[in-house]
Amino acid sequence: MINITKEIFRKVYRQVKERAKSLNVDGNITVDYIKESENYKYMMFGKARRNLQAENWTKEDIGTSKILECVNDAVNVGGNNMVYYEERHNFMNLSNDKEIEQLIFDLYKKDSDKEIWEQLFNIKRQQKKVFQYQFLAFLFFLKDPQRYMPISPLLFDKVFIFMGLDFQTADSESWENYQTYNEIHYKLLPYMKEKIEDATILHVHSLLFSCGKQIITKSLDLVQQE
Repeated sequence: MINITKEIFRKVYRQVKERAKSLNVDGNITVDYIKESENYKYMMFGKARRNLQAENWTKEDIGTSKILECVNDAVNVGGNNMVYYEERHNFMNLSNDKEIEQLIFDLYKKDSDKEIWEQLFNIKRQQKKVFQYQFLAFLFFLKDPQRYMPISPLLFDKVFIFMGLDFQTADSESWENYQTYNEIHYKLLPYMKEKIEDATILHVHSLLFSCGKQIITKSLDLVQQE
C-alpha cells in the first residue's frame, strides 16, 4: 500500500516552485504554473477526444480500419507529448485489424477496463507488442480523464524515487501497476486542493510531471558543472 503524507506533497511542491521561478512565471508562481500546464492538457484532451469520435462508432465499423484511423487521429493530435513518436508510428502501420478494433470499440463502449487492458497489452503483430504502457494509458485517459492519467514511465519513476516511494512503472505495465499509479494521484489530490480549490487529478499530474522536469534539469546542471 502506498502511503502519501503531506510532507511528501510539500517536497514535490517545492521542486515545482523552483521550476516555476526559473521560468519566470508571473503571479502566484507555483499555482499559476500548474494551472497553465493543466489547461494545456485539457485542450489537448478535447482535440484528441473529438478526433477519436468514439461516440459515433458502430459495430459495423469493426474490421473496416475506421476505428484505427480515429485512434491515429487522436494520438497524433498537435502538441501531444504523452505518447512517444515510435509508439504512434508503429500503430499507424496497422490496417484492417478486426481483433484490435473490437477491443478498442469495447474499451469505449463497455465497462471491462481491466480485461481490455490485459488483452490489448498482450497483442503482438510481427512478433512485437502493439501497445506499450504510454500508448495504453493515453487511450484510457481519453476514456475517462477523471479516473485515468497519461504516463511517462521513465520521468515519473524519477519522481517516485524522489518522493521515497517503493514503486516503479518502467517495465511493469500490468493493470495493477497502472491502478497504483493512478492511486498515487488521488492520494495527492486532497493536498493539491489546499493550493487550488477546484483541483483535479490532472493538476496533480502536472505537479508530478513538472517535478520530474525539475529533477532532470538539476541532474543536467550537476553534470555540466563537473
